[in-house]
Amino acid sequence: IGCGYGGLSVENSMKAVIEGVNNANAKVAEWCKSEIRTIEHIEFVELFEDKALSAMHALSRIYEKENAVFNIKMGSSKIKKLFGGRKRIPVDGEEAWWNRISVKVKETRDKTGSGESLVFGASTGDAREEERELFSSTTLINLFIDRMSTQNQWDAHAAKTIFELMIPNEFKEKLKRKGNISWILDVAAASYPWELLQDNARNAKPLCVNAGMIRQLSTRDFRTNIKRVAGDKALIIGDPMLNGFINQLPEAENEARAVTEVMKTKSYQCTPVISAPADEIVQQLFCDDYKIIHLAGHGVYNAASPKQSGMVIGDELYLTTADFAQMSAVPELVFVNCCHLGKVKAADEKYYRKRYMLAANVGTQLIEMGVKAVVAAGWAVDDAAAAAFAKRFYADMLDGVAFGEAVKNARAEVYEKYHASNNTWGAYQCYGDPFYRLVRNAAESGHSALKYLIAQQAEIDLENLISDMDTGALETDEALRRVQAISHAVDTGGLRNSIISEREAFLYGEMGDYKTAVEKYESLFKMENAQFSVSALEKYCNLSTKVIVADHLEAARSRKTDDVHRIAKIIERLEYLLLISPTAERYALLGSAFKRKAIITVGAQRKAALKAAAFYYYLSAKKSNAPSIYAVTNWFELEAIIRANENQSWTTKETVSVSSTLFVPDSDITLRKSYPLVSIDQALKTLSEMQSPAHQSPGDMDYWQLAGEANIALCGLILGAKADKAALSAVYDLYKRLWGKTGSVSRRNIEREHLQALYQTYSHKNKVKDSLKTLEKRLEELG
Repeated sequence: IGCGYGGLSVENSMKAVIEGVNNANAKVAEWCKSEIRTIEHIEFVELFEDKALSAMHALSRIYEKENAVFNIKMGSSKIKKLFGGRKRIPVDGEEAWWNRISVKVKETRDKTGSGESLVFGASTGDAREEERELFSSTTLINLFIDRMSTQNQWDAHAAKTIFELMIPNEFKEKLKRKGNISWILDVAAASYPWELLQDNARNAKPLCVNAGMIRQLSTRDFRTNIKRVAGDKALIIGDPMLNGFINQLPEAENEARAVTEVMKTKSYQCTPVISAPADEIVQQLFCDDYKIIHLAGHGVYNAASPKQSGMVIGDELYLTTADFAQMSAVPELVFVNCCHLGKVKAADEKYYRKRYMLAANVGTQLIEMGVKAVVAAGWAVDDAAAAAFAKRFYADMLDGVAFGEAVKNARAEVYEKYHASNNTWGAYQCYGDPFYRLVRNAAESGHSALKYLIAQQAEIDLENLISDMDTGALETDEALRRVQAISHAVDTGGLRNSIISEREAFLYGEMGDYKTAVEKYESLFKMENAQFSVSALEKYCNLSTKVIVADHLEAARSRKTDDVHRIAKIIERLEYLLLISPTAERYALLGSAFKRKAIITVGAQRKAALKAAAFYYYLSAKKSNAPSIYAVTNWFELEAIIRANENQSWTTKETVSVSSTLFVPDSDITLRKSYPLVSIDQALKTLSEMQSPAHQSPGDMDYWQLAGEANIALCGLILGAKADKAALSAVYDLYKRLWGKTGSVSRRNIEREHLQALYQTYSHKNKVKDSLKTLEKRLEELG
């Protein structure tokens, strides 16, 4: 909290949190004695992996060097990975730094009478915040502001004069360093055009063109309960029908149409209300919720009458900030382009006096009601320059560029094209967090064609997409669109490598498109000099068996016999992997392959396949000191099904013979002939023990670990033959609760496929088989 542009390092931020907890604990202990427990554990959660790594290093330094002060114990020496974590390419932190300068207007009194002064504050690299009070004549400053806001001509000398008048000498050097600036302004200071500052009258660019410049509002008046807009919609109001009250602005209409076109190009849903009467404008404003609102037309400011300050929408009719305040859902971004130069008649000039104050008035009011970002024109702007600013600004925002950077880019473009004839580039007062993004990135937004400079960018986007799918909150269609967009950008840029191909294949498997995933893996294996993980081979074999079974169960392939040979080839490849190392995972994969072979066979072949599957799941369970719930439950379930198919009971311990044709590496050769099977009572006891907290792994967040409770309950239902409605509902409720929190499409498909495999391997109808079918159908309805 407070890192980056907030001015704190990661280490100082963590120290502040720890110190806050220690202080709170001390006060609770003092006031409540032993009646209330104090905080014993602190967990720091970070979205990005690189920031989490920085936090771990910082915490280690605090523990090793300053623990006498902070009194902490390190719970773990590793970072725990949770669902939704993200990666990014680290960038130079200096580029993102925004210097915060606060300004407030202070009423003062001296020998000459009352007046105003500007109080400046700025954080420094030292342990202090500098503050200076400027007693320059605000009346004199306002004289130059009026001049520059009523004449749409850029005057470098006037800008330099304002710089010298408005900025304390101690702060001028800071501004000349051309760093990004975030002005923290009170309502009174917001009326000053800080964007016009220029530190030199010759061969220099304005400060807001050389670097980023954003405003933030310092206020005690704000809406506490803010309802945010969920959908991506924009309302664009352009050149309302004024019926001769004031002249129409054709260029405002053109701008509204241009903005609409930009949004359509970026696939953003928008509602244009152009050249419309006041009642239609108001109706559209309140009949829907909008994330973006763009206003282009006449704007007036009347300090004496707030009801006559805002966008003119008819004869003595105004769209004011009070109207926006009545909206139940607060927009995120509002662009107020309501001070057009247009073709204003001399008779209309009375409506435009002090119009530069309108931007500050509208901007501050909208920020107070909870709008995240506001762009407001402070005075009459050139039509062509205004359209260029809006187009570039929206193009960047819809591409996922941060607010501060989008404003900087738009100003720079307008300055380069139009500064010789006007000062439109400086007219826009932009309020908000410089790091606010309308969309997170182009890969997720779909608003623009992706472009990658290096392969690592695509690799990270794919890995983040995998992480997003783990949360279970990402729809399959959206995930498919994103992976296709990434793939297209990779191939367009000629950046394809084996890492990208492997992650693509994995994602298709996670989306449940097993055929495409298998094809992607096969393409990966054929790549020249491909480098891929052994896990890719494991996943390829596992998905291939699923594809074979799916093909077999189709009506057109129901009598095909070559599917058994196809699975035999996959089993052979898995046996080769055992030669690398006979891991618990590879034994489980062999168990899964034989389980699927049992689905497409009958009679003696099915019996042999089920026995082989049970054996390999047994090996997987025994390979680890802490066997996985997946291996144990599959082993017990198959043992129960084998005996149910033979009409045999499973009550006592027994020794199970193993077929001599099954492959077991030399390292595990002692297990080849037979293995011991516990009694069913002992099996149920084992399942109960696996539910205890002592059995749970404290490692990274993993779906199968979280699914353990539901899988154990399912296994208990099969072993105990408790297939009544109550037992079935209890298992269903566990899966429903789990899937409400996490679980990608692939994870859910695997759970349902597991149920299908179980009831399809029963040789005859029984109560348990029917219950498994019912459960699978109910889970399918959950999605």
